[in-house]
Amino acid sequence: MHRAQRAVRAINTQSDASIVVTLADGTYYLQRPLELTAADSGEPGRPVVWRAAPGARPVLSGGREIGDWRLFHAGRGIYRARFAGETRQLFVDGERAVRAHQTGFNRDEFTKTETGFEVEGSAARVLAGLARPTDAEFVSWYHWRMHRCGVAGIEMRGEGDSLRAIVTLDQPCFSNANLTAYYPNAWNIGSPNLIEGTLEFLDEPGEWYLDKDNGWLYYKPRPHEDVRAGDSEVIAPVLETLVAGRGKIDAPVHDIHFVGLTFADATWLHPSSPAGYVPDQTMFRFPDDGGDKQPTWAHPFEVERTPGNVRFRFAHRIKFVNDRFTRLGSVALDFDTGSQNNSVITSKFTDLSGTAIQLGGVDPADHHPSDDRQVTRDNHIADNSITHVGLDYYDGLGIFVGYTTRSNIEHNYLAHLPYSAISVGWGWGLTDPGGHHAVDSWTNPPRENAGWPVYQTPTTSSGNRVAANRMHDYMNELSDGAAVYVLGAQGTSFARGMTIEENVATEQHGPMHMLYSDLGSRYQTWRRNVVVSASKPHAAVLTAELLLGVPRTDLIEAVQGGPLTAAGGWGPYGDLRYHGNYWTPVGGPLFLCCSTSGTGGDPVNVETRDNTTILTLDQAPREIVDAAGPR
Repeated sequence: MHRAQRAVRAINTQSDASIVVTLADGTYYLQRPLELTAADSGEPGRPVVWRAAPGARPVLSGGREIGDWRLFHAGRGIYRARFAGETRQLFVDGERAVRAHQTGFNRDEFTKTETGFEVEGSAARVLAGLARPTDAEFVSWYHWRMHRCGVAGIEMRGEGDSLRAIVTLDQPCFSNANLTAYYPNAWNIGSPNLIEGTLEFLDEPGEWYLDKDNGWLYYKPRPHEDVRAGDSEVIAPVLETLVAGRGKIDAPVHDIHFVGLTFADATWLHPSSPAGYVPDQTMFRFPDDGGDKQPTWAHPFEVERTPGNVRFRFAHRIKFVNDRFTRLGSVALDFDTGSQNNSVITSKFTDLSGTAIQLGGVDPADHHPSDDRQVTRDNHIADNSITHVGLDYYDGLGIFVGYTTRSNIEHNYLAHLPYSAISVGWGWGLTDPGGHHAVDSWTNPPRENAGWPVYQTPTTSSGNRVAANRMHDYMNELSDGAAVYVLGAQGTSFARGMTIEENVATEQHGPMHMLYSDLGSRYQTWRRNVVVSASKPHAAVLTAELLLGVPRTDLIEAVQGGPLTAAGGWGPYGDLRYHGNYWTPVGGPLFLCCSTSGTGGDPVNVETRDNTTILTLDQAPREIVDAAGPR
């Protein structure tokens, strides 16, 4: 790949024709990322094209094949092989293996301390049996966040029934995971849902463990696998970046197409650092240094972007067509600040640790840029298939769109997701003109605009469109998300605002709304969408119990059919239109359209008209249902 890149550069300035790099079939193991700059770029109308040969499906892999497996423990069926490296994923014959872990802990046996947890009972006995406790990672999730903090040390005290484990978690991970002052018991790190990463937990076929200090990789094969004979291919991702488009504000990377390629086998190692994984929302994370150390209502002003395994910044007219993104350990495809006129079409995203497509940023350069070249605008994401994402980071999404102008997200299929399908916007109204002072009372102590800067000019969010997407079986692990979730003002008028139309969503498994206008939402038109509630209740009813202060028994009936309501929001500003939608009813009026609980005022200028209650998808207009999803 790098030799081909040198060949492209050698002729790029000498030709007026398009340059095509044709990849034969097979796997191309990258020793380092393919880094593209303005020197690798084409021109409008004559792009540099990296494409598969006819009938071929070449794979750009950041992995290393692991061989020479030896039996380690016959009774437990565990093998091991030498591996001098670090990874957080493993794939055997193309199938994702699972990090060794244990679940089913009695979470009441964990008491949070200033440095971690004091653990008693059966959980303490499990921790006492760990030979290398610092390999362990505490993993918990609740509401819209998933936390991962490594263990710095475990001190055992007492014996017998009085045995206790004093667990110290890594810093700054644990401190950062406890910065939220508003609903601290729900939004900060909690008792672990599971603990992973130790040899003692390697007890199920398809699990693996890495002893990186001594250079051993352990694996318990599934019945159909034979690693010792070499019949099974074992790949450990080692690169964190496969392709990086490193444009600059005055020298963007541009006019490059990728056609028919597969991007696979990359990892992301930051969660293994002492900073762990502490998300704010949708894989945007608390800074490692804690950012704003003042008590925060929920969201700090400063966050860190989770990087993509394929990533671009200041990129113009980059196109992905009929590509495949799979077996990736972070965000799959990432377009950062200054991405303009790019396209992702007819591609497949599956088996991903995090978000599939991340478009636009959330920093001041994104919402109030000093230069128009920083704006992310006029990008097109269409006719893609996005399934089985967020496998390691449940707050990962199908598609994330930050502060952008005229993003067009249409005709995609999104299914089997742990959280929301599509999320657009950021800032909770705090970056909009005048801020959102109603959240002052949510901070402790109260702070104007929750401590964020107060801007008097609008953000770059304007003219975005989400249309004719088909979403199914989502919100499987977290809550407080939606099929389409929107934050903040999306323009300065309805004419310049956001349109969400003719999307079809079924099988949402967690509250709150299926069409969600969250804090600060403004200038959004929701029309001719079809949403049908989930077929089963979700444990996230406890979240609603906490937030609403409503007894759980009163909530059960309301969520038996799925989310608390088809449409609405938590603290929108107003200027919202819900026209001609089709949605299923709910069992109670807990959340009618546009709830304002906790925001200190009713939304203004809300129009609800010509909406129709349906019970099944068959009762929705066929022309909407049939047209949704890839063409």
